[in-house]
Amino acid sequence: MLRGRVQTAFPSEPLMLRISCLLTFAVLVCSCASPQQRFDAAFRKGDVARMRKLPAAGVNIESSDAGLNTPLMLAVSRGRADMAALLIERGADVNARNNAGASALMLSADEVISGMLISKGADVNARNDEGGTALMAAASADRAGQVALLLEHGADAGARDESGRSALALAGPASVPALERAERKLVAEDLADGERTRAGGEPEKALSSYMAALGKLTRDTPASRETRDAVVALVRSLPEPPEFPEEARKHLVKSQYLLSHGSGQALVEAEILAALDAAPWWTEGYYNLGLVQGAQERYKDAIASLTLFIGASPDSPQAQAAQDKIYEFEIAQEQADKISGLAGRWTRQGFNTPYTVTVREGKFISSGDGRVLTASIDGQVLQGTVQGGTSGGAWTCTIPGQLHPATGRISDDAKSIEYDFVWSRYTAHGHCVNMAGAPSNCCLFCSKVCDGVNVVSTENVHVKLVR
Repeated sequence: MLRGRVQTAFPSEPLMLRISCLLTFAVLVCSCASPQQRFDAAFRKGDVARMRKLPAAGVNIESSDAGLNTPLMLAVSRGRADMAALLIERGADVNARNNAGASALMLSADEVISGMLISKGADVNARNDEGGTALMAAASADRAGQVALLLEHGADAGARDESGRSALALAGPASVPALERAERKLVAEDLADGERTRAGGEPEKALSSYMAALGKLTRDTPASRETRDAVVALVRSLPEPPEFPEEARKHLVKSQYLLSHGSGQALVEAEILAALDAAPWWTEGYYNLGLVQGAQERYKDAIASLTLFIGASPDSPQAQAAQDKIYEFEIAQEQADKISGLAGRWTRQGFNTPYTVTVREGKFISSGDGRVLTASIDGQVLQGTVQGGTSGGAWTCTIPGQLHPATGRISDDAKSIEYDFVWSRYTAHGHCVNMAGAPSNCCLFCSKVCDGVNVVSTENVHVKLVR
């Protein structure tokens, strides 16, 4: 019987050798990666499952980047609660600091992560290199839930950064109520001592208690104003006011010097405020403060300061002048509120085209129909310019941009805005060239060449915006 050659399904020896070499090389490459390298790779990918499978031995959980941010800080900054939990489980230091002095808790924007860090011993009152705290960071970002969590766990509402700002001074609107309550709680004992000693006929001790409370309160808050009222009322009841402190006098002289030399109103205000911090019973200071705040168009603050002055010195020769200023500032505030309320969406009447209005740093900006009006506001009068950018025209020509003066007015009820300007219309001229570049009649394969643009007319444009 004839027998044929048996065919096998196995590769030849040379091929097997090559495969074996490749597999060996792959194993060697994989095995060369250190535990730290494998951990770092999994961390960069955010692969928590892979990180959990890797052994803890040989991995430095506190390795940091160029900014000294540890893996825990980076996980917290990314909002990765699962990754942060694993790192903490592996022993990550919750109080480590980066090169700006910030801890993981200061970097956290997540209430759950913050709670996790606090439960593992994170210092809620740690400070960064600028004196900032986790509470200040949460307040400035207006994360009200996180603010409440930090306060619940002992965060100091009275802390100040290197610029003298508290969490309340930095807070967004949603975070203000909780911080105001925290500050009131902070000074409750001082205020109670003040009331008790005042009622007991010990005005010096009462003044000391009120001053201690003011030192812990944020300026221009209800609690601060109430305490200043208490100080002023106490001092008015005394036969003689306390001696004007040298610290207050220093800041008073500085404010007068700055004002006489044309320095900015903000610098003058800062010195007056410092003088009033040292001597809150200096009633004339509130009058001066109100005038300076009004000059900066901070009418609500100005009215509050002048009201305090009148309450403290109703018989002063300046009391009527202060009241007159309050009337002026009330009108100015009404106007300011009306102007700020202009921001938003409008429609051009008669054309039904959308316009957007913004009010920024005293400038009125209206954009629509490819044009932008930028104007100053004087009462209800607008004075500025209308600008339009370049645009494409016929014959591949570029229509130049335009800039023209514009005037306008805001209606008394702020429900309409009108302005006028001139605008030029252009026409474009050109010709066609063939594929060889020679002039020709326009054809399918010809190119258009721009010869130029000319103004054909200039028209008066009236824009009326309504809501």
